[in-house]
Amino acid sequence: MKQASFCGLFYARRAVPLPVQFVVRMTEATVSIAASPEAIAQARQLSREMAVRTVFKDISVQVLSPEENAANLLLAGAVDVVVMPLWQTPVRHWSGVVIGGLSPRSDAAYHLAMRAAAEADLGFGLPRNALVWAPTMCARQQLADIRPDIQFIAAGETGAGALQNLHDGIADAALLTSIEAEECTYRTLRLHPYEIVPAPGQGVWAYLCAETYLPMRRALQAVHHSPTAALTNIERTVLLLMEEATPNTLAVYAESDALGNYHIRAAWADEYSGQLRRARFSFSTRYKAAERLVEQLRQA
Repeated sequence: MKQASFCGLFYARRAVPLPVQFVVRMTEATVSIAASPEAIAQARQLSREMAVRTVFKDISVQVLSPEENAANLLLAGAVDVVVMPLWQTPVRHWSGVVIGGLSPRSDAAYHLAMRAAAEADLGFGLPRNALVWAPTMCARQQLADIRPDIQFIAAGETGAGALQNLHDGIADAALLTSIEAEECTYRTLRLHPYEIVPAPGQGVWAYLCAETYLPMRRALQAVHHSPTAALTNIERTVLLLMEEATPNTLAVYAESDALGNYHIRAAWADEYSGQLRRARFSFSTRYKAAERLVEQLRQA
């Protein structure tokens, strides 16, 4: 029976993301290095699902060195699968690397971690002229659109760095993904994705493998969550079509209701005009949904 093992390193948000989470190796070696509990839990969940549904039965969790290049390892056949947050996955993939499957979406929303509650409710429970860390230009402009008095700080490149500045009293609040917020001991406020639109693919894990490794691609399809893919494909297509936007300036969130209708929200921090442009659309079909949203966003 074929054996495989997971290894990887959790990377928090970075200005230049190193999008490697976990890797499936065809060896029995185990390396114990500190990693995110959420990332380890996701790797173990994937290993359990693969053990039940595929030929890969003996999968152990390991850690990947940050010096290793995941794409090169995949293409060289040294590793089998890279597991990483979908929002960190480029919409134009590395040549020869494909997304073999996606996890179900957990929570796409941002969470605002705060040192202390404001004496008066001015919005988000923050004091007047609060110092806040946010990961992207689009997130900052969305917050400022609701609370123009908020001051933004460069409190480190990652959510973990922002939490340290929160602890040191440099910042009043930090805007985190749900994964980062789970490790946070401060009071947090979940911001609805309609209110502060998240990054495309946020809350979903992507399973990457070499394009030519057909057995692994078939195995990953067995654990692939198609309903999630139907939504994230819309989000990432908007990012792909918006050539004038980047992951730093664009936010997109799609969801479906019980009747099969699709509801999409987008926010774009237009660097040229300095404006925050918003768009929302509801569709009964996914056909041309991204294209129509992009047209509305450009005209906003």
